[in-house]
Amino acid sequence: MFRVVLHLLLMFLWLQGVCAQYISGITSKAGHFIPIKDSLYEMAASIPIHFLKDHLEYFASDSFNGRAFHYRENQLATEYIASELKNMGVLPGNGNSYFQKIEYHRIFWDKIQFKQEKGRKVVKQFFHKRDFYCSYDEVTHALDTIISDVVRVESIPDSSVHLRLESEAFDGQAVVLESSSSHPSSEGRIPNYTEALKELGKRGASFVFIVDPNLSDRVYSDNSHIGNTLRMGTPPVSVGIPNHIYVSQKTASKIFTSTTKKRHWLIALFCPNKLAGMRLDIPLHIRQKREVLRYSGNNVLAFFPGTRVADSLVVLTAHPDHLHNLGDRIYNGADDNGSGSMALLAIAQALKEAEKKGLRPERSILLMWTNGEEAGLLGSKYYVAHPVYPLNNTIAEINVDMIGRVVDAYKQDSQYIFVIGSDRISPTLHTINEEVNRKYCNFTLDYRYNATDDPNRYYFRSDHYNFAERGIPSIFFFNGVHSDYHRPTDTTDKIEWVVYRNRVRYLFCLLWTLANERRPLLKIKK
Repeated sequence: MFRVVLHLLLMFLWLQGVCAQYISGITSKAGHFIPIKDSLYEMAASIPIHFLKDHLEYFASDSFNGRAFHYRENQLATEYIASELKNMGVLPGNGNSYFQKIEYHRIFWDKIQFKQEKGRKVVKQFFHKRDFYCSYDEVTHALDTIISDVVRVESIPDSSVHLRLESEAFDGQAVVLESSSSHPSSEGRIPNYTEALKELGKRGASFVFIVDPNLSDRVYSDNSHIGNTLRMGTPPVSVGIPNHIYVSQKTASKIFTSTTKKRHWLIALFCPNKLAGMRLDIPLHIRQKREVLRYSGNNVLAFFPGTRVADSLVVLTAHPDHLHNLGDRIYNGADDNGSGSMALLAIAQALKEAEKKGLRPERSILLMWTNGEEAGLLGSKYYVAHPVYPLNNTIAEINVDMIGRVVDAYKQDSQYIFVIGSDRISPTLHTINEEVNRKYCNFTLDYRYNATDDPNRYYFRSDHYNFAERGIPSIFFFNGVHSDYHRPTDTTDKIEWVVYRNRVRYLFCLLWTLANERRPLLKIKK
């Protein structure tokens, strides 16, 4: 009787532990694990540590100076990957080329000034992103002008312009566009005043001051509109929009409160059919000059044709770029994302060796080094906008970004990986991934960062997301952020070589399984 009770107690404690781990989002491992040693296991087992070590130590060396996307060393890094693929005899993934050219640009202010002047004396200097804000995208031409008179108009909540008279025309005057009391004053994105600006341009406005009472909050919260970041494609052209700046309420009060303000209101009261101009006490000197630099970079593509359903495709991605050096401190990016990049190279070699033995997948496989991830997921964004292979034929996408390290929480049990996105689009992808892990790897699969309310928002921050946005089932693997993330100390001496190799083998097993999977990856109905 005592033994029965003891067994029941032990079983209860075991189940309690399993349930606790399941609830916390972690799939725990069994006590003793024996992998299924079939042909797939043997193919994955052919990936050696020395291959990963030799290539990663070179790829993350000072020779490539951080591999930042818009620098020459990044081009050298992609050429290195392509040359290794060619030496292996791997087919290029873009016709006869291993490269897909990415067009992108950078917009910055060559000259921008906003100040009050009396004669040649500067009375007050205003500062960008504090007192005023100029959009990089919306300036139509270079401008250098003195403004002494303005006309006030009012905007309404939909950001159009409230004009009292259909015949109102500005005849080259500067306009102050003020938010009405009903205009939303919430935080978030800077309102879109495009329609209002177009209308004012049609009426002859030469320049527009947009008074935004929440400018400071908006500037700091809407980072997508701010900064001279790299952007895909060609820069936008603002047709029919006059030059303009956004000014804070505080700045507007300093500039547009003048001794002639009474005249403005008197005209508005007694002469409703006439525009009320205002002469500024101190003229404003506005100077704007936007510069656009155009660049190009390369994704690297390697292709492995399938047998039975060659038109169907599985994509595996990793980004080769990292950060540029600051002074004499080089950001080598061994883990981020040298580890993912060289994982793909090792998988390419394993696929090629399998091919030599007559082992080929039923679906085609595309390995792609998606460049410019650190600059805003540019390479993957460019590919889904200009796909080499139809996106409708792409059944799944696997992305790896940082898989060579072990975070502190797993120092005692390094056989883990964080899994993100596997169940967001297709529960079948999630099931297949867990089956592969149970059969061949026995990793602890940690799903904590897959939570929809995860404050880190990793699901949206790496290259898989651009595929997921197009409805392609996507899964993202990484080892977690450590103290060397985006630091010069992210070097190869910190790589955990055994667990890194094991993760690469795991990726190979999942890739091969998806390329041969006959179950459709059914999508969640929305």
